[in-house]
Amino acid sequence: MINRGKFRAYDLRVRCASNFDLLVDTRSIGPELFLRKAAEQLWFTRRYFGLRCDLTRLAPKRPAKVALAMEPVNERSFDGFDLERTRARGSDAFEVALRRRLCRCGARTLHVACDGSGAAIYAQWLVRPEDQYLMHSCAPERFPYLSLDQVLVEGAYTFLAYRGKGAMTDGMAQLLHLAASEGFRTAITYVGTDNRPSLRGCAAVGFQLDHVRLNIRRLGTTRSGVRSVRDGDRQRWKIATARTPEPSS
Repeated sequence: MINRGKFRAYDLRVRCASNFDLLVDTRSIGPELFLRKAAEQLWFTRRYFGLRCDLTRLAPKRPAKVALAMEPVNERSFDGFDLERTRARGSDAFEVALRRRLCRCGARTLHVACDGSGAAIYAQWLVRPEDQYLMHSCAPERFPYLSLDQVLVEGAYTFLAYRGKGAMTDGMAQLLHLAASEGFRTAITYVGTDNRPSLRGCAAVGFQLDHVRLNIRRLGTTRSGVRSVRDGDRQRWKIATARTPEPSS
């Protein structure tokens, strides 16, 4: 049984940088997005689809247009997000900052696929139950507590130079097959309800809509809750994950 007291007792000094530091770290996001993110530190409601994948019934992996081999890396020494920070702008810069923050607080276990020159192609965390306290310390109240047969996949990021090559579908599938080979039965992930590309990528590797998580901040106080799926959620999921018809020849 997972000892939740371990999470509460974990040294808070390993937590990621403050939200203010995150904003400073993303000066390249532009003034409009900067102001919106700053306002969200006081008041916001975000909705995420909670997706579940049955690891005992995985589909065959679908190779990307570029060769991928997901390998675990040391989060604290991985510099791929630092390099990406020099190139990313707008919302990409903000997403890079979030992942740099997870690396700084040592959230395990980050897996990365690199090209022949060592440049990162795709990155994502595969969080096993014994390591989840680190993720909970980095992002309190953001994720569920995993049971012993569950894993969390989080922080998916395709590096700018390799967008549009199917890296997410291939890379995430590799992590799911790895988890299945270790005896885990279920994988969970969270995706913003408006993030259509990521929702489609998750559906392609076997994730299904399971629940909805709401993260709510009111005047600096943050809370998170889960509710069941409603008809509107099912419709949004169906539209987001619909396959685009193949063009006629």
